[in-house]
Amino acid sequence: MKRPEHNAGFTLVELIIALAAASILAITAGITVVYGYSGWRRNNAAVELQRDATLAMYRMSRAIREASAADVTTPLAGLSAEQLTIQPTEFRVNVNGDCLLYDPNAGTDGDEVVIVDGRLETFTVTNLATGTGVSITLELQNENGDEITITNATTAFRE
Repeated sequence: MKRPEHNAGFTLVELIIALAAASILAITAGITVVYGYSGWRRNNAAVELQRDATLAMYRMSRAIREASAADVTTPLAGLSAEQLTIQPTEFRVNVNGDCLLYDPNAGTDGDEVVIVDGRLETFTVTNLATGTGVSITLELQNENGDEITITNATTAFRE
């Protein structure tokens, strides 16, 4: 009487095919994760840039609305500057030109707060022709090359 042959296990060809299929799936999953993470980082950097620009504009607009025209030192009509002084506070660009600083007490050294750090491209303050406020333009750029420009020309002084 012959015993039936039972094949226990896999042949070498089946094992190689299974490993190739698993490798393709693993590589596809890895590429998906890498591109997903990269996209998330780019998006996060763009959101952070938008947040910084919005926060900076909010702080400056609020300070101007709370000040009277006599408290605000801006350039002469038609000129622009990289500094806005609202007594007793001050917004200015640092020496390197890439940070926007808020100084809550312009007469005291060491109390400056960095509002935009290392991404500032342009900070311009211009008097409005009506004399009722200033136009502020902020242009920021992050390491990915994303740019954002915010201009606020509707700021009015307190009466």
